[in-house]
Amino acid sequence: MKLLIRYISKLTFRRSFNVLKIAAGYLISNLIRKPAVFSLPWGVSFEVAAVCQLHCPECPVGMGLVERENSFFPFEKYEKVIKEIYKDICEVQLFFQGEPLLNKEIERFVKVADDKKLFSTISTNGQLLTQEICERLVASGLDKIIISVDGIDQDTYAKYRVNGSLDKVLEGIKHLESAKKKVNSKFPYVEIQFLAFSYNENQINDLKHFFQGYSIDKLSVKTAQIYSSEKAGLIPKSNRLSRYREVDGKVQLKRKQANRCKRLWSASVITSDGELVPCCFDKTAGYVFGNIEDSSFLEIWYSKRSEAFRHKVLTNRKGIEICGNCTS
Repeated sequence: MKLLIRYISKLTFRRSFNVLKIAAGYLISNLIRKPAVFSLPWGVSFEVAAVCQLHCPECPVGMGLVERENSFFPFEKYEKVIKEIYKDICEVQLFFQGEPLLNKEIERFVKVADDKKLFSTISTNGQLLTQEICERLVASGLDKIIISVDGIDQDTYAKYRVNGSLDKVLEGIKHLESAKKKVNSKFPYVEIQFLAFSYNENQINDLKHFFQGYSIDKLSVKTAQIYSSEKAGLIPKSNRLSRYREVDGKVQLKRKQANRCKRLWSASVITSDGELVPCCFDKTAGYVFGNIEDSSFLEIWYSKRSEAFRHKVLTNRKGIEICGNCTS
C-alpha cells in the first residue's frame, strides 16, 4: 500500500492523462492492427552501467554478449532526456544490463528523478551496498530497490551469482535498514527477488523464514530466462516456476504469443550508448530505433523505425527474434 501511495503522490494531471492516452493507443492499435501512438511511455529505463563484477551464466553481460562503447551512461545526456520527457512520464528505472551501483554517480541520477517527482527504481546484485552507498541512496530520494538473492546458502547462491558473496548482500540489506532508520525514512521500498532454477527451487518455501529479522517490504520469485536448449537442465521442475516447456528436445515458451505487446506503448529503454531500443528483451541492442546523441527522445519514439517495429509486432510477432523469450 505504501508503494501505491508513493506512486500516486507523484502523479500530475498531465501524467495521468498520458497514461489514459497510452491505454487508448494500445487498444486502438490492437483493433485496427496498425500502430496508433498518442503518448509518451509510462516509464523509461536508463542503462546507467553496462558492466558487472559478477559473471552470471544466463546474463548477457556475464556471458560476454553485451558490448557497448560506453560502460556508463553519460550524466549530461540523462539529464537532457529527463528535461525533455519528465512532464509526461511517471517512472525511471535506473538499470538494464550491468550493475547500476558501479556507476559512481548513481545518486545524482536518482536525485534528478526525485527533483522532477519521478518514481525511481534500481535493481542490484547487492554486492556494493556499503553503509556509505546506502546512506547516499536514501538521501537521494530513491523510491524502490530490487536486490537479487537466488539462494539461501553460499553454494547455491554462487551457482548463478558467480563471484558473488551472499554474506555481502545480507550485510547490505542491514546497511540499507540502518540508513533508512538514521533519517527516519520508509524508502526506498525493498524488494528481494529470487530467480528460480532447478537447483534452488527447493529453497523457495524457506525464504520467509530465512529473511526473518531483515527489514524488507516484499519477497518475489521470478521465472528465469535461458538462451538455449543446452541449458534446459536449469529449468525448474515445478511448472509454475518456469516460463518454458520442452518439446522434441527443444525449449520453448509455455504461453502462446499473440500479435501484441503493451511494452511498446508503455515503456522504453535507452542503453549506455544512448540507443533507444524496443524493450528490456533487446539486451544486445539489435533493434535500435535511434540514438539520443542524434535526435530527441520524441523524434525517436515517434520515428518510422519505431512505427515499423510496432507494426511487425501487431502482424507477425513470431518473426522478431527478441520476442521469442518474452512472457508478455
